[in-house]
Amino acid sequence: MVVAVCRIGVGRIVLAGVEDSLTHVRAAATVAQWVEVHRLAVAGREPAIARHVGDRVARVWLRTSRFADVEALAIATLTLSPDAGAFYHRG
Repeated sequence: MVVAVCRIGVGRIVLAGVEDSLTHVRAAATVAQWVEVHRLAVAGREPAIARHVGDRVARVWLRTSRFADVEALAIATLTLSPDAGAFYHRG
């Protein structure tokens, strides 16, 4: 599967037409795609994208009690810069 990531403005991204799907998650594949975007943002040293995507994914995962995954996501985000949301998600 090929996923296009486009940057619009500062810190705003669109993921191949699934931007709305992240706020209303219907399929696990969509969350998996956003997790990959977060991983790429961390690898590419893009803190704004990592914070935005990481926060949304963490909210979805917290609803399903995936605490260890949320902590790993927050720690990865914090490797780029301090972030209040990531500290909050770490607990």
